[in-house]
Amino acid sequence: MCEITYSTYILTTPEGSDAFEPCLPLPIKYIFDTKALFQLNTADNSKIRRYFVLLFEPIETNASEIYDQMEKTAEILAVFIIWNKSSIPRSQHTKLYYIPKELIDLVIGLFYIHQLRFEAEKAVKNHKIPLSQIYLRKADKTREWLMSNLRVCIFIYKQQQ
Repeated sequence: MCEITYSTYILTTPEGSDAFEPCLPLPIKYIFDTKALFQLNTADNSKIRRYFVLLFEPIETNASEIYDQMEKTAEILAVFIIWNKSSIPRSQHTKLYYIPKELIDLVIGLFYIHQLRFEAEKAVKNHKIPLSQIYLRKADKTREWLMSNLRVCIFIYKQQQ
């Protein structure tokens, strides 16, 4: 059992990649085509990789097929859509989450921590204690990072009041 590497793929237009710079505790890569989402794991088969996908807009063409394919792809853990409307559309897809733009860092960070702790539990059950310690250390460091970012945001918010 080798260590799993995590990253976030942001599906956007080339212009959209300049408009927003998320601050996440894991690597960020921009892709500009939905076909690239399903070719992520073919580059290097020597590592186990898992992905979070962030969409700045819902997919318009062949949306149902693409969301179904993302649902079936084990490497994709969650798909987040930036949503600024008051109502959230119903969906049968369990990996699909609608989040406001302001909460991207927090939500993906919390999903990442949850996934690290889940993998640590699996490693303990498989008697891979050093690997579980790596995952738990990463989860703790990510939690500390998120908390410090929240403190800064609260401080800035209070200064603006």
